[in-house]
Amino acid sequence: MTPEQRANLELSSFAFSQLEQSLSTADAKLIHEYIFEHNEWGLGMETLVDVILDQDIVISPDQKQAVLTAMNAMGLQRAQDKIRVS
Repeated sequence: MTPEQRANLELSSFAFSQLEQSLSTADAKLIHEYIFEHNEWGLGMETLVDVILDQDIVISPDQKQAVLTAMNAMGLQRAQDKIRVS
């Protein structure tokens, strides 16, 4: 694993861990599989953002920052700026 890949895994893993309790069991399982089983960190993060937006989940500023940091590190744009914070 390259240093960039390791960083992407760590950032996406951290963002997911910050939000896992806010997700349905099915959504959490799917995102977990993308990130940890298939090494599809970008797809996992895009799915996480989609779920947050589709279900209108309000998260903390720290949780949003974790998502933004991971998405920015991977060069991903998925309307994450529209995530609502409490």
